[in-house]
Amino acid sequence: MKRFLIIFSILITLVVVGVLIFVFVSKPSTPEPTDQSQQEDPFGVVTGSGSNSGMVPLKLDSGAIVYTQPFVPEEQPDWAGPSGYQVAGTNESAFLITYIEPDAYGSQAQFLINLQEEPLGQNRKEAENALRTSLRLTDSQICGLDVQVWTAPGVSDVYSGRNLGLSFCSGSVQLP
Repeated sequence: MKRFLIIFSILITLVVVGVLIFVFVSKPSTPEPTDQSQQEDPFGVVTGSGSNSGMVPLKLDSGAIVYTQPFVPEEQPDWAGPSGYQVAGTNESAFLITYIEPDAYGSQAQFLINLQEEPLGQNRKEAENALRTSLRLTDSQICGLDVQVWTAPGVSDVYSGRNLGLSFCSGSVQLP
């Protein structure tokens, strides 16, 4: 009986240790910056002594990283934060561009363009110009980002519920 309790205690200890090791090893970790003098703020702006300090890194579909000047205004509306940051436009304008940060699991940042009134084609062009101005990237670089263009509910029965894309990127929907 005493031998059984010793073996049982050893097995329980091994199982507990094994579970603890599994929990700590399988926990997702965020990648460490290669330059330890750099830190990130909530907007993803890299600060420090690196060559891209003060720039916002954006990951393209290809996996390449492009850097742009900070594009999020300092004063944000009340809804900004975990739900995204206002880049251009407002809730009352013809369009609203929102930036959604990448998550800790390596997802790509998103830019959501909400077309809020007709004419959709003209308003998409204005939103595209605002995005170009804010990001200061080439059209091909912007096409490599995760940018989605949608209409606000009730604006268009024809285009509602569809990602219209950017007019200068392949696969976009032609708008009147």
